[in-house]
Amino acid sequence: MAGWFNKEINSLKDLKGLKMRIPGLGGDVLNCIGGTAVNLPGSELLTSLQTRVVDATEWVGPHNDLALGLYKAGQYYYYPGRHEAGMRSRRRRIPKRVIWNIKCNCMAAAFLPVISSAPNRG
Repeated sequence: MAGWFNKEINSLKDLKGLKMRIPGLGGDVLNCIGGTAVNLPGSELLTSLQTRVVDATEWVGPHNDLALGLYKAGQYYYYPGRHEAGMRSRRRRIPKRVIWNIKCNCMAAAFLPVISSAPNRG
């Protein structure tokens, strides 16, 4: 799973009981391992994460997450997600302070090591 979380995820056990906004196949997998997939429109993500309606949420990616302000509510950011096609590289935890304390025009440089390590599947 990828996205913004209000609790640290270190193992599969940590996903049990987790309420996460994640549709589709990713949601099915979360349900199978003991979490709860919640469907919410993008317009409700920030408020739902802030008010703990959900424990975690995923959205399109870092740039769109910034536009929605998800960094204001989530304590941990995990990227990339296994539920997203093309992102088959090893999961990396990027500390919130590393990402959001940099200027927006430097964001691409912060993510370059993550993106460049992902295999290109065309």
